[in-house]
Amino acid sequence: MYVDIHCHLDALSNPQAAVSSAEEAGVSLILTNGLHYENNKAALLLQEQFSVVKAALGLYPNDAVTLSDEQLSLVYDQIRDHNPVAIGEIGLDYHHDATQKERMKSVFTEVLALAEELKKPVLVHSRKAEADVLDALSSFSVVANLHCFGGSLKLARRGIDAGHYFSLPTSVVRATHFQRLSQEVPADRLLSETDAPWMSPNDLPNEPANVLVGVQAIAAARKEVLEDTRSQIFMNSKRFLSYEE
Repeated sequence: MYVDIHCHLDALSNPQAAVSSAEEAGVSLILTNGLHYENNKAALLLQEQFSVVKAALGLYPNDAVTLSDEQLSLVYDQIRDHNPVAIGEIGLDYHHDATQKERMKSVFTEVLALAEELKKPVLVHSRKAEADVLDALSSFSVVANLHCFGGSLKLARRGIDAGHYFSLPTSVVRATHFQRLSQEVPADRLLSETDAPWMSPNDLPNEPANVLVGVQAIAAARKEVLEDTRSQIFMNSKRFLSYEE
């Protein structure tokens, strides 16, 4: 049983076909992550349509800085009202916009406070902002999945010491950084993701079924038996989400 802990099903050209392919491949849980109010609604609709799909409701950092306080409150109320299994995608991104760091950090802190209030895990984007993300997380009693973590191994160890998880995308098949990260992260903190339709293992748009390829690459990098790695990641996912079949 494989798990795609982080993808964006609504961004795929044919979500229904992607879900069917994933189920045929042995994927038992697809967590589709929301990015803003309307996108969260799309994630909730997909959760209603497919039993294998769960919705995480979030607020992408570069979207967050464009919103008024009133618009942000609508997203926070949406999260409270729907009580999702997790909150995400949230975080900081200085790659696409480094001009509004303080505003971005302020919103991230607000969402972390909400996650703490609701006792929900968070799925965190941290592009070119890994240290600031870890600083912010240190002020809250929330468990985070640091998805597609691009920071140094030193920063990764800081996240490990804080008790956070790391999901490795399917591009681990060709990315030496993610291969090294898969070796560094303890077995009980590893998660698998596609970030579909992005972070593909090939030149085609990514999809949840490809999570199998990612887990195979993680097992190879760690010099483990595939079944052992797959089973461990499945158990980690259930623990992270408090997810039960």
